Amino acid sequence: HELELSQHLYDKLANMRHIILYEDYPTKNNAISTISFTVKQKTCTDVSEALNAKNIAVRSGYHCSPLAHRFLGTLSDGTIRVSLSLFNTKKEINSFICAINKINS
Repeated sequence: HELELSQHLYDKLANMRHIILYEDYPTKNNAISTISFTVKQKTCTDVSEALNAKNIAVRSGYHCSPLAHRFLGTLSDGTIRVSLSLFNTKKEINSFICAINKINS
């Protein structure tokens, strides 16, 4: 279930021109239920605060790994991290995608 949700979220984010993903496509061999991304022209803090205002919980920043962010080229601002669980639904992911689109408009 989590793999299916992760793939659904990844597909939705990958089709958005203003999103930069920092994960490979989730498969059975590399699946984790966390996806890191940034929104072009927006700070991670601004995006996470806007999502928080819509009752969507994400984490932003360096996630205790500044060396990884140096490698990724995100050391200036970090990334936004969204985590899924067994209890999430595709409907929630679609609501998340709508919120990301509104933040970018």
